[in-house]
Amino acid sequence: MSGKECLKAIQDREHVFLESPPGDKSNVWFLVDNKDNLQRQREGKHMTYYDECGAWDSGKGRRHSQDYLSSNLGCVFKRDGEYCERKRVGGKTVFIPLVPQPTDIITMPCFETASKLNPTFKKHVSYFTQSSNPILSDIAVYEYCGTQKVEDKARTNPNVLKGIIQNQQVPPKQMLIDMKTNSTQHSPASIKQIQNTLYREKQKSKPIVHASNVADEILEVIGMLNTHPFVQQIVHRKGEVPSVMCYTNEHIVDMNHFLKSWKSPMLGLDRTFKMGTYYVTAIVYKTERVIRIKTKDYPIIQSWD
Repeated sequence: MSGKECLKAIQDREHVFLESPPGDKSNVWFLVDNKDNLQRQREGKHMTYYDECGAWDSGKGRRHSQDYLSSNLGCVFKRDGEYCERKRVGGKTVFIPLVPQPTDIITMPCFETASKLNPTFKKHVSYFTQSSNPILSDIAVYEYCGTQKVEDKARTNPNVLKGIIQNQQVPPKQMLIDMKTNSTQHSPASIKQIQNTLYREKQKSKPIVHASNVADEILEVIGMLNTHPFVQQIVHRKGEVPSVMCYTNEHIVDMNHFLKSWKSPMLGLDRTFKMGTYYVTAIVYKTERVIRIKTKDYPIIQSWD
């Protein structure tokens, strides 16, 4: 559709959908309420054009706009802060400023993209803005060119995600039942989808923590030498990763008791896991101060790292 045809369809307002209707989208167009997108734009968020046509290729997405004179819908182009008409002079394209400059301009923002599954199936979304007619932008034209493949998978309706977030106090299982009962078309696919949505929403509220490098970690540990009771000694040789001895006085007293009380005491070295950029090697032994209820044996405990 041309810009004039899109504008006429919006001005006629014969039938406006609240959102993209379900069904085959091969070579069709329709009008969709655009108020939510305008609100998102005012909040600094990305505009969304939901449909159930599957994934669209963001790499092929393009946004552009075209200005028109409100008097005759002639195309004009803004160059160096002035509205101009485009002409061919001597085989070259030139832009000639309009005199006088128009004061009432209609702008048509456009978004177009192609299906990931079928690149020949394309989508165009257009709406109009005009300073003298603020409600003109409340409606958008959705155009689909090409044949939609039936195996295209539907995306989750944004209203479903909004409903999950708004009812996050309800247990996921009960939420799934309630949403499917109220609307079979706009409901989560599974409990897992509800849990994932709530998890992502929770992550947004967490403060951003910048990952530290090894040097920052070493400096932090060195600072703990005189402040933390568990950090007792740091050995740092040139060209090597520092070794940190961690224990408390209670650990030493308990281990001495173990060494004196057993006839053949044995200490174990347990290097079974890696924390960050460091290995942790724990010294373990059996203590007779406590006994396991089930096995009636002395437990193996950690002495120091």
